[in-house]
Amino acid sequence: MKFLIKQIPVLWFFLFLIGGVLAINGYFILKTPSYFTQTVHNQAILPKKTANFDSDQVQSVEPKEWVQAKLNEQELFHDFGIGSLYIPSLNIYTPILAGMENANLTVAAGTYRESQKMGEGNYILLAHNLVEGGGAFNRINLLGLNERIYLTDFVNVYEYISTFNQVVSKYQSEYLDTSTASILTLIRCEGGINTDNRLVVQATLKRMIPVEMEDQEIIRNLGIVVNAQQYQSAEDKVSTNRTILSDQKNKETSAQFKLSKHSLFQNLCIRCFQLYTIQTQYVVAIFFGGLIVSFLVGRGCSDE
Repeated sequence: MKFLIKQIPVLWFFLFLIGGVLAINGYFILKTPSYFTQTVHNQAILPKKTANFDSDQVQSVEPKEWVQAKLNEQELFHDFGIGSLYIPSLNIYTPILAGMENANLTVAAGTYRESQKMGEGNYILLAHNLVEGGGAFNRINLLGLNERIYLTDFVNVYEYISTFNQVVSKYQSEYLDTSTASILTLIRCEGGINTDNRLVVQATLKRMIPVEMEDQEIIRNLGIVVNAQQYQSAEDKVSTNRTILSDQKNKETSAQFKLSKHSLFQNLCIRCFQLYTIQTQYVVAIFFGGLIVSFLVGRGCSDE
């Protein structure tokens, strides 16, 4: 019995080591995209909840907020999803969500104006550049000029060609102005927390084409599956099955969402990650406090 008591410090250390490994695994689980499917019948998607377009409420994302947004991302896609974006040269895919809620900008790209429409004027999308890693636009700094960018509202596909990629000051607001030309503007933060720098990518509209007439590889990478049995020609109205990041079997769901859930082990890993990143000071205090107590208990047994 005394031998086991003496081993408490070692066991305590390995317990926290295992927790750390689980936390690392939880981090990668949260970075893995979630899945859901929706059936859309030849019409643009509208958000199911009222979106927030107040730019003043956009703030830097704390680890706690990032974790919460990732845990809720499927619900966010369901409530605010209106389209998707795909950049072939960087293999970037992201859902497009209505509004600028911090959570929306954390897990996807958000729209700047309620009135903006794909293929018309200056269509602006924003996303957080996360300290934790990732973010919808985490690699757009690598995008060259004359590269293709595809958007879809699940009725049409819009092909843009990149023309501008620079870091600017957040006070250079001209990139947020309306435009008579059909352009796309992608914006993310550039630098550390509370940076004044913004990375801006702009592109001009090259063409707009109905989903059912677009190249199959493009629509697949935009997360769209066209049900070919429901149309006979490109002019017929078709039913379009929309799949966001989905590896599930496509089924007619009448807009009822099939949300994937984490397993018990995955939830344990995520909770460990939350604990280790959000309550770090308490974890450190408990770890060293436990070590001190276990050493004292072990020493007391040795004296006996």
